[in-house]
Amino acid sequence: MAQIQEFPADSPMSDFLDVRLAKLTRQEYIYKLKMFFDSLGLKGSLDEQSREFLTRTKKDREWAQNGLKYFIRDKKRRAENGELSESTIRNFYKPVKLFCKVHEILLSWDKITMMLPEGRRFANDRAPTHEEIGKVIDYPDRRIKPLVLVTCSSGIRVGAWEYLKWKHIEPIWRDNKIVAAKIIVYAGENEQYFSFMTPEAFQALQEWMDYRKKSGEDVNGESWLMITLWDTNAPAPIPQRMNTEGLRTLVERALRTQLLRKRLDMKIIRRHEFKTNHGFRKFFQTNAEPKMKSLDVMTLMGQDTGLAASYNKPTVEMLLTEYLKAVNNLTIDNTRQMVIKEVSENQQALAAQMRSKDKEIKELRDKMVKMEESQLKITELLKVMKIAKSSDGKVGKDRTMLDEKRRVTIGYVDDNNERVEMKVPLDEFEIDEAGVDVVTSHLPKRMAQK
Repeated sequence: MAQIQEFPADSPMSDFLDVRLAKLTRQEYIYKLKMFFDSLGLKGSLDEQSREFLTRTKKDREWAQNGLKYFIRDKKRRAENGELSESTIRNFYKPVKLFCKVHEILLSWDKITMMLPEGRRFANDRAPTHEEIGKVIDYPDRRIKPLVLVTCSSGIRVGAWEYLKWKHIEPIWRDNKIVAAKIIVYAGENEQYFSFMTPEAFQALQEWMDYRKKSGEDVNGESWLMITLWDTNAPAPIPQRMNTEGLRTLVERALRTQLLRKRLDMKIIRRHEFKTNHGFRKFFQTNAEPKMKSLDVMTLMGQDTGLAASYNKPTVEMLLTEYLKAVNNLTIDNTRQMVIKEVSENQQALAAQMRSKDKEIKELRDKMVKMEESQLKITELLKVMKIAKSSDGKVGKDRTMLDEKRRVTIGYVDDNNERVEMKVPLDEFEIDEAGVDVVTSHLPKRMAQK
C-alpha cells in the first residue's frame, strides 16, 4: 500500500492531502488514486501522474470521464467474477471524485454514480469470539499477542499502530494493582484521542517490550510499539516501525495458520465470517456496549459522535469508571480460564464422587466382615448353649456353668477389641430340631443377627 509521503507545495497531491481525512482513510485514498492513474496509462511518480491528469483533463474532460467509466467497469467485471465485493466498488470511486472536486474538475457525476452497484450498506459479518481470539494469540510470533489484545480491548484502528510509541501507554493503578492502561491514539495529530486497554493487554505489551530490551534494544519512551523482525544474532536490534500493511499481513498469516481463515470461493461466498483487523474493533464494541453507555464506547473508539460531542464532555475518570465495568468482557484469558476452571471443577467433582464410592465400598466390606465375625460368635454361642442345655449346665460332678440365677456366662471380644461378658438364662434358651436358637431376646443386638 502506498505510504503517505511529502509532495512539493505546488503538487496537486498536496492540495488533495490538505483535505481532513483519517490517517488510514488517507492511505487508502492515495493507494486507490494511484490505481486509477495507472489504469489511465499515466507514467512516473504519483506527483507526476497527478500533474499529467490535471493537464489532460483541463483540455479534454471527456477523456477523464471515459477513463473513470472504464475503471469502474473493470471493478464491476471483477465483482462479477467473484474477485471482489460489489459494495467495495464505491471505495475506488470516492478518492477519484474527491481529487477532482478539490481541483474543481466537473464531470458527469450523476451519470457515473448510476453505474455503481448498490451492494450492501452494512457488512454482513460478525465479531470474532473469545475462543477464536484465544487461538489467534497462540500464533508463535511474539508481536501477535500484544497486537491483538491491545486492539481488541481498546478498539483502536489498525492504522493507529503506526503512531504508537511506548510513551503513549500509561498503566493505571488502584489498590497496588494495575486495573487498566491509558493509550494515546494518533498522538500529536488533529485526530488525537485516548482509550484504555485491559490489564491483560498491558501485561502482554509489557512482556513484549521487556523481551526487546533483553535482546539488546534501547527501549525508551520513543520506541515504536510494533516493529519488524530483526536478526537475533546481532549485537543489538535496530528497530524499524511496522507499517499498516505489514500488520495486516501478520494478522492474516496468523488467522490462516491457526485455521481461522480459508480460501473463499467468491462465486459462493465473498466474505469471511469476521474481518481480519476490523473484526477486533468490532469485538471491542460488541463486548463493551452491554456494560457501557454506547456514547462512551464510540468516544473510546474515536468515532464521530455528531452533535453529542458538543455537549458530552466526559472526563478521563468518568470514562475509566465506565470502562472498568467492561474489563471482564474484554479479557480473553478470563474466558479461557473459565473453561479450564469448569473442566477442572468437573474433574474434581468426579474425583470426589469416586472417593465417596470407594469409602462406601470399604464400609460395606467392613460390615460384611463384622457380620461374618458376628455369625461366627453366634455359632460358637449356640454350641456352648447346646452343651449347657443338654447337661442342665453341669460340666462335672460338682461344677456347673450356671450362676445362682441359672445363667450361662459367655465372654467374647467386641469390635473395640475389648473383652465383654454376657449372661444368658438357660431356661429361656431353646433349640429347635435344626439346632438353631428360637429365643434370642437376651442376646446383644449384634449377637442376635443371623
